[in-house]
Amino acid sequence: MRFLRKLFLYLLLLTILSVGGMVIAGKFQSGNRTYVPFAKPCRTPLKYSIGEIDSRFNVTQDQLKDIISQAGAVWDKASGLNLFEYDPNATLQIKMVYDGRQQETDEAAQLETDLKNLESKRSTLDKQYGGLDKEYDQKLAAFKSALAAYEKKLKDYNEEVAYWNKKGGAPADEYDKLKKEQKDLDKKYGALKDRESELKSLASNINGIANKENTLVNKYNSAVTTYQNKYGEAQEFEKGVYDPAQGITIYQFRETADLRLTIIHELGHALGIGHTQNPQSIMYYLMGEQNLENPALAQEDMAELKTVCQLN
Repeated sequence: MRFLRKLFLYLLLLTILSVGGMVIAGKFQSGNRTYVPFAKPCRTPLKYSIGEIDSRFNVTQDQLKDIISQAGAVWDKASGLNLFEYDPNATLQIKMVYDGRQQETDEAAQLETDLKNLESKRSTLDKQYGGLDKEYDQKLAAFKSALAAYEKKLKDYNEEVAYWNKKGGAPADEYDKLKKEQKDLDKKYGALKDRESELKSLASNINGIANKENTLVNKYNSAVTTYQNKYGEAQEFEKGVYDPAQGITIYQFRETADLRLTIIHELGHALGIGHTQNPQSIMYYLMGEQNLENPALAQEDMAELKTVCQLN
């Protein structure tokens, strides 16, 4: 029994040493056989497929595939590896589900459009107001000048009439002259009344434009307040979710650059990277300070990538 026990221990020891030798000598050749070392993570591309896309997103499969390719390229460039690969049969699906989040985004986009339209209308009214206000000032100055000239001529006329009345009446030639002056004064008076009416109409138009502009300004300020209260804060990364069992689901985006950033973030989770602490990093849990147009990994993102993929 003792001999058998020792033999068993001896054989067990040989087995352990043999396995250990395989691991240690994995980089070297033994006879005609080459031992391959254990592969590091991220060396085999993570395959993904395109799942269902709700038509309300107005994104086609080809468009989404292209955006995903751009998103994966950010990680590829940083790692020097081919980390992601499209495979229509892959179990890791990237799909787009429409719910209240995207509806809220669409409403925000519509509100922004309304704000731009209000600003455009206000700008147009402001130009109209400025032009009419200038025209009013010019016509008012001309009216005052004509009125002053009329009043002087009327005064001179009345004084001359009073003079001849004291004398018992004007001679025929003076009478004809006064009659002509009276007709000229009546004509000037009629022109002044027309100018006055024009000024009143112009003033009414200006006041109408001012009231419209005030209404637009109030609507604009109210819309801005609504927008800031509902959409002005940085939003948590709920636009997309990665689940190992269900893949990546996109719920919300504003424009292509926003969708690309969301997918970059979720692909990071698919690699096994968690959230970082730098607000400007791709893997920060809030969206707001990242570069949408030219997304690139921050130092924190790169450090996590090196750890997960065992990069030198």
